[in-house]
Amino acid sequence: MGKITALNDNWKFHYGDVPEADFMGYNDSAWRIVDIPHDWSVENPFDKSNASGTGYLPGGRAWYRKHFCLENVKGKRVRLTFGGVYKHARVYVNSHHLGSWAYGYSTFTFDISEFVREGENVISVRVEHDEVADSRWFTGSGIYRDVTLEITDMNCFEKDGIFVTTKEISDGRAVLKIDFSTTSCDDTEFILEDADGKWIASGGCEAEKGTAEIIVPAAKLWSPDSPYLYTLECHGFRDRQITDVITIPVGIRTIEFDADKGFFLNGENMKLKGVCVHHDAGALGAAVPKSVWKRRLEKFRAAGCNALRTAHNPPSSDLLDLCDELGFLVMDEAFDEWEGAKNKWWQGHNVYPPKRFGYAEDFPMWHKADLEAMVLRDRNHPSIIMWSIGNEIDYPNDPYVTPLFDEVLGNNDNGKPKEERMYDDRKPDAGRLTTIAKELVDIVHNIDSDIAFICGVGGSCKSCFQLICIGNTLTNQEFVADNELCLNIGKLIVQLIINVYQFIIPNVITNRIVLAELEVFLQFAGILVRKDEVHGCTVFDCMEDRFVDVTFHVGSGTGEYLGAVVYHTEERDGFACLNVLGGSKGSVEDDVCILYCVCVTAFNHDAFVVCVESFKKF
Repeated sequence: MGKITALNDNWKFHYGDVPEADFMGYNDSAWRIVDIPHDWSVENPFDKSNASGTGYLPGGRAWYRKHFCLENVKGKRVRLTFGGVYKHARVYVNSHHLGSWAYGYSTFTFDISEFVREGENVISVRVEHDEVADSRWFTGSGIYRDVTLEITDMNCFEKDGIFVTTKEISDGRAVLKIDFSTTSCDDTEFILEDADGKWIASGGCEAEKGTAEIIVPAAKLWSPDSPYLYTLECHGFRDRQITDVITIPVGIRTIEFDADKGFFLNGENMKLKGVCVHHDAGALGAAVPKSVWKRRLEKFRAAGCNALRTAHNPPSSDLLDLCDELGFLVMDEAFDEWEGAKNKWWQGHNVYPPKRFGYAEDFPMWHKADLEAMVLRDRNHPSIIMWSIGNEIDYPNDPYVTPLFDEVLGNNDNGKPKEERMYDDRKPDAGRLTTIAKELVDIVHNIDSDIAFICGVGGSCKSCFQLICIGNTLTNQEFVADNELCLNIGKLIVQLIINVYQFIIPNVITNRIVLAELEVFLQFAGILVRKDEVHGCTVFDCMEDRFVDVTFHVGSGTGEYLGAVVYHTEERDGFACLNVLGGSKGSVEDDVCILYCVCVTAFNHDAFVVCVESFKKF
């Protein structure tokens, strides 16, 4: 039978590099004793010699060692899982090098069956966080999430090898689909129990890998108002003997995104009232106790929030468990940057020159493993309704450019040298993002084919929630070639923004997206559209065969077009609308607004097609 044990207590910790500490017999008696989760950065004093962008706290290198005893492990499968290590972890067990993991936010597992022994065992972990100017927020350093040891029979379910989805709900009856994968089991059984532990339904499949279904009569549905959780007990068999047991919380619910009507949970239309949540807890650092997450979520709920985005990386499992239990809808986010490194401020915000360390250094080698790890770990959470493959991947000229604009402005302009704002064909072309986006979409769909849709959050808006879908805009040539597709995309995005999102802004809670109250510059790129009153906003009808890129101060009543069209902004029915007055690119008589809160241009329509197909499935 499977047994999972927390390995959080009584680790030995040494700040600094000790090359021989990988050796099982190394004498660590003088090392400091700490409990995991542990963040060594937040333990230190603030110092301006460290990077401003990560909180003036240090990184460096350090070692952790854990001594523990095992009994009766011969012939057993033993897995060691780290919830999160920031960053570049190198792991050893009993002097054997298991491997490394670069990304500081991924959960990763090693099968250590052949390396453990009866009696004493030693885990050694080297953590390398040399460049603290590697992020746009405080990261922390060390083994800052839980460490667990799982011991099972050799014939067992694969790690994260069970995926439960709600296939359909009709007349109160639900059908659950269970995709499973085992190692050498020849039969499975799945038993669904209610919140009181009472048997509700069961099913199975006589195979090593396959799909089973369970019919649930009078199903109780999961929702923010009633986050009801069942328990699925999963049995793996070999030669009619139970060899593995796993339990999984299950929330029965359906999700649907409709371009005309918005988001539906269990057939009920609702708005997402969302906030963005980083992985740390302020003065507590990155090692956040579950009780702190619970307190935060309860505060959010009291403020009217029902959704959150895990800005800007895979979150703690504790947070997602609480979202399941308390009834929050979640956008689970993977990355803050892809191949191109963003500016990292180390002498103060927007003080040039920046440094450019960060995940972009590891993305080419690690993005597939990191994205797969997130989706596999998190896909059973009923709270998760969408995946985000990236946040603000393309800042204006930071690092991507497009030939459509000679100069691009954004929220990083204060102090930015003019040459940094100008188009330079030696910089990465924004068109590359489409290729990467499609690859990331395929990675997710290979694991979760039932996804509602995949989004990447873009632009420079500091509001609480933003939505984009895979790409940003199209070039003129591609737009002309596929005008109908682009028009439909525009309708889709605008209606989703209108119908799905309700922003939570300090002291401002409304039933629509409110931008006029935000004292912040936004970067927009979108289709100019002809006035058409739908849901109180001027949207939908494509007006010109081109896209524009504008910057304006919300609520100011003035703005500028980075080309020649002059316009002014005004609030109309709670929306910030743009009135085009005219310019060298042509006069426009009708009132217009911008469809799409994103950055910059130069995308082909392939990425949009992926996204549209995903929407149409629901």
